[in-house]
Amino acid sequence: MHKAFWCLLVGSVVMPAVVFGTVAPVGSAAGSLERGLDEVVSVFNERALHVDEPLMLGGAVEGMLKAVDPNGAFLTQQALEEMTHKRNGTFYSAGVRLCFTGEAVTVEALIPGSPAEQAGLLPGDGIVRVKDQALDGLIPPEIISLFRGEGPDEVEVVFLRGGEEHTATFQLAPVQLSSVEFVEYFPEDLVYVRLNGFFASSGGELPSLLKAWKEQRKFGVILDLRNASGSDMDSVNILANALAPPRSRLYGFQDKSGRWLQEVISDESERLSLPMMVLVNGETSEASELLAAVCKNALRGCMVLGAETSGAPMVREAVPLSDGRMLYLATRLLVAGEKGRYDGRQGVQPDITVSDDWYAGGYEPELTVSLLEEEKEDKALRERVRGDGPLSRATDLLLGLKALNLQAVGTP
Repeated sequence: MHKAFWCLLVGSVVMPAVVFGTVAPVGSAAGSLERGLDEVVSVFNERALHVDEPLMLGGAVEGMLKAVDPNGAFLTQQALEEMTHKRNGTFYSAGVRLCFTGEAVTVEALIPGSPAEQAGLLPGDGIVRVKDQALDGLIPPEIISLFRGEGPDEVEVVFLRGGEEHTATFQLAPVQLSSVEFVEYFPEDLVYVRLNGFFASSGGELPSLLKAWKEQRKFGVILDLRNASGSDMDSVNILANALAPPRSRLYGFQDKSGRWLQEVISDESERLSLPMMVLVNGETSEASELLAAVCKNALRGCMVLGAETSGAPMVREAVPLSDGRMLYLATRLLVAGEKGRYDGRQGVQPDITVSDDWYAGGYEPELTVSLLEEEKEDKALRERVRGDGPLSRATDLLLGLKALNLQAVGTP
C-alpha cells in the first residue's frame, strides 16, 4: 500500500508535567497540592467535621483530571475493553454490506468468513425479508440494524436470486466491520455513503469507491460520519490524500510544549475532485473525528454539516494506574491543516450547524396528476431525506451546486 505521502516526525519525547498554558515542575505542583489538602483537612478537623478520606481523595484526583482535561475520565478495564471494541469495529453482525438503489436492497459485499457468507448469501442477492419483517417503508439505517445485535441472535433472511426466493438462517457473530456501512444511490447522480468508522486494513475501500463514482460521472458524495469511530489513522491518511491539494499539510500532532510528534503531508498523486458533504454529530469520534477535522481545515470541495463532534480526535491515551483503572486523558494537540487546533476540550464545529429535525420542505400534498419520470425521482428523493435534517440540507446543497454547474467547486 502506497504510504509515501506522509512524513512522520517522531522522536524520543519526554513529556513534561502539564498545566494548560504553562509547563510546571512536578515537584512544585505536587507540593502545593499537598499543602492545600492539609490546610483544608485542618479546617475540617478544627470544626469537628467528618472527613471521608477515600471520598475526599477521589474527589481531589477527579478535580485534578478535569482541570487538565475536562473530557478526560477514569476507566475500568471493562469500560476500556468496550471502548477498544468500538474503535476497532468489532460487533455482533451478519458481516454483510448492502446497496440501496430506489426501493431495491441488494448485497454489495460480504466479509470473508462472516455468518452471512457461510450461510450462502452472495453479492447481487436481493433482500426481501429479515427476521420475518418486510423491508417496505424502512430506511437504510433501520434495515442495517436488522443485521446486527447485542449477542449471537439468530437471523433468518429471505432473498431473491435468479428470480426465485431462497432462505438463509445464521447466528450473528463478532466480526470486524468494514469501513463502509452501506451505499445508497440518489437521483441526480448523487451518492450517499455511511461509514462505520476507519478500521485496520480498510484504507483503500472508500478511495476505490470514490474513484469508481468519478469514472461513472457521479456529481457529488454525501459522507455520513455520524456515530462513526475507528482507530486506523492510515485509512484516514489514504482517503484525505486523495482529496487534498498536493504537498499540503493534512494534519499533525504536537505535544503540550508545541513540539511536533507527527506531521502528515499529501503527495502529488491524482486528485479526486467530487464535491463532498460530510455529516457529523456528537458521537463522531476518534479516527472519524480526525477526518472531519481534516475535511474542515485542509480539504477543498468539502463542507461539514451537522452538530459539534465529540472532542476525541485521537488525542487521548489510556494510562494504567496502580488500582487497576485507566487514566484516559488528552496528552497531545491535533493540528488540522494550517489553522485547526483541537486539544480534546472541544469538538469540530461544522461549517453549517443543522439539527436532526431540520427540513426545508414542509407539507407536500398528494398529487393526482401524472408526474414525469424526473418529477417522480425528485419526489422520491425528498421523501427519502425527510426527517433527517443534515442529510436533507446536504442533498439540497449538492443539488444547488449541480444547478450552478459547479462540478469542480473548490478544487485546484
